[in-house]
Amino acid sequence: MNTVTIRTVLLAIELGSFSAAGAQLGVPASTISRRVKELEAELGRRLVVRSGRGVRPAQEAHETLLKLRGAILALDDCYAPGSAMTRLRVTAPLEMTISLLPKAIPRFQKRFPETVVELLGDDRLLGLIESDFDLAIRTGVINDPNLIGKQLTTSSFVLVSSPTLVNTITSPQRLSSTPIIEFFGISSGVAGHWEGTPFDVNPPVLARLTTFTAALPCLFAGLAYAKMPPHLVQEFIDSGELAKIPQAKLNDVPVHALYPKRHRNKAIIRAFVEETETLLNL
Repeated sequence: MNTVTIRTVLLAIELGSFSAAGAQLGVPASTISRRVKELEAELGRRLVVRSGRGVRPAQEAHETLLKLRGAILALDDCYAPGSAMTRLRVTAPLEMTISLLPKAIPRFQKRFPETVVELLGDDRLLGLIESDFDLAIRTGVINDPNLIGKQLTTSSFVLVSSPTLVNTITSPQRLSSTPIIEFFGISSGVAGHWEGTPFDVNPPVLARLTTFTAALPCLFAGLAYAKMPPHLVQEFIDSGELAKIPQAKLNDVPVHALYPKRHRNKAIIRAFVEETETLLNL
């Protein structure tokens, strides 16, 4: 019996919605529905009742669901606090897993040499327990009562495109009507101050990409503008291939470390978070 499937079903019942469970796990509602059907087929009984208002536990499944929840809690409790942890599975934005987080591994493994670090570049807001992750690094404001969050730093961004396109963007209204390239894991829209006056716009989206560097060909061609980390575009600004929109100063974006409240070994997670925080604030 797959524990991920059990956790998914229990989450859907807790939230009362396949869509809400899917949003928390970063998967379509159809995936939640499929997992429910798989568990129902395996157990040979109906577990949830579907209606226009969402889902609720089937009355005849009350005892079964209690046993399933008890089994998951018992499994989690098998891990004694401070017990050896042989794997730390971390999910973070793709470029961070390439350029930053690998630098944290040597210092971390001096403290915990028995623990293998697994890094996965993924910008979805995953349900960590259900998706078998120990730690997530995410940008933006994230509220989840099942997670412990620690702000590590803030990220700054600049708006850039080709000099030709930048010259046409002379007001927040033009910013709002000009296409933008967005990135998974970065909040949509553009907010900040235009020559000291607050603005918050939602431009039409030309493309949504997984990495900042993937946006460069479209930016060079002047097809759209994008929110980019300054260190990735400075050389192109210096060469004249790109230009900043100088009137727009964007709001800083918080970067958080997130991990489940019931995690069996918070000490190891905190150690990796500490190393990551140090790198981010150098």
